[in-house]
Amino acid sequence: MTTPAPRPLPARVREDHARHAGAEAQRILTGAEQAILAAMAAAAAKVAAGSLTPQLARRKVRVTTSATLGAASAKLQGVYGHAVTQVTGEEGPLPDAPGQVATAVLRAQKDAEVAFSAVLAAVTGGGFAAPMPPPSSPYRRIVSKAQRGTGPGLPAGRAALAAVAARGLTGYVSQRGRRWPLAAYAERAVRTETAKLAKAPFTSAITARREALLHGHLIAVATAWGKASGRLDPSDVVTAFRGDSRATSSAPDAAVARRWRQEAAASAAQGWMAGVYSSGGYAGLVGALEDAVRDGMAEGEADAMAAAAWQQRLGTFDTDAAFASALAALQGNYQVTRQAQEAAQGLIAGAALDAARVLAREDGSEEEAGEAVKGAVSGSKVSAVGRWVEAALWGAFGAGGIALWRRAASALGGLFASQVEMISWDTDSSPCVICSDNAADGPYLPADVPPYLAHPNCRCSLSSTGNLPSSWLASFLS
Repeated sequence: MTTPAPRPLPARVREDHARHAGAEAQRILTGAEQAILAAMAAAAAKVAAGSLTPQLARRKVRVTTSATLGAASAKLQGVYGHAVTQVTGEEGPLPDAPGQVATAVLRAQKDAEVAFSAVLAAVTGGGFAAPMPPPSSPYRRIVSKAQRGTGPGLPAGRAALAAVAARGLTGYVSQRGRRWPLAAYAERAVRTETAKLAKAPFTSAITARREALLHGHLIAVATAWGKASGRLDPSDVVTAFRGDSRATSSAPDAAVARRWRQEAAASAAQGWMAGVYSSGGYAGLVGALEDAVRDGMAEGEADAMAAAAWQQRLGTFDTDAAFASALAALQGNYQVTRQAQEAAQGLIAGAALDAARVLAREDGSEEEAGEAVKGAVSGSKVSAVGRWVEAALWGAFGAGGIALWRRAASALGGLFASQVEMISWDTDSSPCVICSDNAADGPYLPADVPPYLAHPNCRCSLSSTGNLPSSWLASFLS
């Protein structure tokens, strides 16, 4: 199918308004940060002059910080609403960004307290009223450097405050240790979410194409799985399981007995499912998964090209034609075969795990246990088939896009390459910690993109922040 042109939107709505919304959020929080730093400077000067105790100074700065960030948060609500209206023409919430920024503001408020304590330590030289930061803290280095040559006092406090200002109040720290200043983090969050909203008509068409591919390949792989696993006799796995001493052993501890039973079930199921490899249908299973992976990679490349055409406002893009072209180029690709074999192995292991769960809890007759196992690994809706076909397809979508962006970076070189090769990790509406960090640590060079998919059932997507040359897209434009 041809991807329909999204509702015509002015260029400023597609791109400029997203950037403007992010810049406005950054401006508001930069102003708030400057007000907080000014309050810190005034309080530190009074402490140095002896007219204010460190305890009272901390309290005054804490109150000012809370009030200033609260006022900034109220202003940001207006930014969110205006951004949605500009992008969609309708009123509504801006997904995700408000929550992300609110969390960052709380983090910055805590960081401001720690930072001001370091400034007071630089002024007073440490002690009970204003102790030095712990050795592991980056603020300890700031204090030590500020006092170097001058010792404690107002000059050291000013130097420490200047270092705090240059560092910026921390709004987010990823699990990998990357630190984002509050204003910069808010700018990125608001700009990214506004841009997603602007692209919603386009991304809806892409999602529909991907769901159609998933539906078709689920049927094809399920059929191949039925042929590959249909010759396995479930009574064999029940006999093997119940013949294992671990399955029938009694232990003084119920938890130990349960673990032995689970281990016996897993061992029997794995040995039974290994029969798929020699069943005569394994090659057909891998072939069906190869078709899924190949189509997924072709779709990922076609989607990336369609996105580039949309971003550059080049007109209606024939995604079907781009898909067919990419599919032809992927014939005989070793990466397709490798990924399909890995998916087949995962599917077999997943089906064995499902069978083991049934075995471990089934206490009926051998015939009843066999029927229960058969129900878990056969039929039109085998859980392991669904899981692994989805994983294979979504992983292939990402692989196809990355392959295209790598080729673009390699072929173009120079300045233009730097515009096309940066890849953003775009999370879904409820990202896990791993995916949130992947998004925050981007954008990436194609070679540096974190493992994709990040985890089972991951529905994040990848996108390029630059442009592909229009000559690459011309033959698919109408």
